[in-house]
Amino acid sequence: MKRLSEVDVRAAWRKWARGSGPFRCFFRSTNFVSLRHYPDFALAAPALEPCRLFRAIEELAASGAGEGLPLCLLDLPAVDSMRVAALLQNRHGLKALLTFNSPLHPRGLVGGEAYISALLGYAELLEERSARGYVFVLDRGRFGEYGDDDYRAFFNNQYELVDEDLPSVEMLRALSVDRAVLITAGPPMADAAGYVEYLTQCGFPVIVNNVEEVLPNETRGSRKEQRRED
Repeated sequence: MKRLSEVDVRAAWRKWARGSGPFRCFFRSTNFVSLRHYPDFALAAPALEPCRLFRAIEELAASGAGEGLPLCLLDLPAVDSMRVAALLQNRHGLKALLTFNSPLHPRGLVGGEAYISALLGYAELLEERSARGYVFVLDRGRFGEYGDDDYRAFFNNQYELVDEDLPSVEMLRALSVDRAVLITAGPPMADAAGYVEYLTQCGFPVIVNNVEEVLPNETRGSRKEQRRED
């Protein structure tokens, strides 16, 4: 079993970033940079076998008729997002683009050992494919509802998606992206919902799909509960 200290984090960053093409500007390196100062621990091996969650998402991610490229926004808990995105890249050529933008900290509200194990483990399993579409990989735990006790006990590394984190309609159309689908676990988060509203107002086709009912039970708890278990 590998330890964090044995992993070439820069190589993992390159594997995730490679093939991002015109969307390279949206790929975030914050996670990888912050791991330079993260305490050492034994990494868990990632699972890449297709699961019920992936099979529910597989067709949705590339859904819709049209000759252009599809854009998928995958807004699930981080580990699930990375697993599904890796499978979509390897099996369907939908390039995974990490939007994770939190500095990782051993007492952070965002992240944790399972998160880091997936971040580095799936990097090793990614296959290089010609992009037939793109998957923006979002972490549904990027922000949440916390109280004063949580902020005293944990490091606040939450973040929200802003305009610079997702492509404009003009950019999508210039790149022949002709449709978007948001795949979420539960109601869309405020920042993702704002992006969907923006696309809709601009007349850009977008579909929202909620796959909460097929989300693995072990990842359906609140971020607060998960952090308190660490």
